[in-house]
Amino acid sequence: KDLYLIPHRSGDKSKQRDYKKPVITGIADNMIGTTIQTSYNTIDLRGKRVDEALAFMNSSMDRMDRQGIKTVIIIHGHGTGAMKQAVREALKMSIYVRDFRPGEMGEGGDGVSVASLR
Repeated sequence: KDLYLIPHRSGDKSKQRDYKKPVITGIADNMIGTTIQTSYNTIDLRGKRVDEALAFMNSSMDRMDRQGIKTVIIIHGHGTGAMKQAVREALKMSIYVRDFRPGEMGEGGDGVSVASLR
């Protein structure tokens, strides 16, 4: 059993606690695992027209690429499916995107697309 000691702030060794060593697992390079949504990696297109949404998505991905963000969640919603279809067609042709997939249950399901940037 791998344990390590973390000293108490006062340096008193009698108050040290045992903590389990974290287990680190990896995801294959060609796969996008489940992604945690934050304000830094999310593009919300809901409420926009398709043309303005695609322009906003492109400028946002440009900014995220320059910031070194590797995985982006694009919220397009369910609706009639026109926005989702337009977004996914744009992702196929984007110079920023390595690959993409529909969102998983915990990410927003088919109402989002998750893209891996180059």
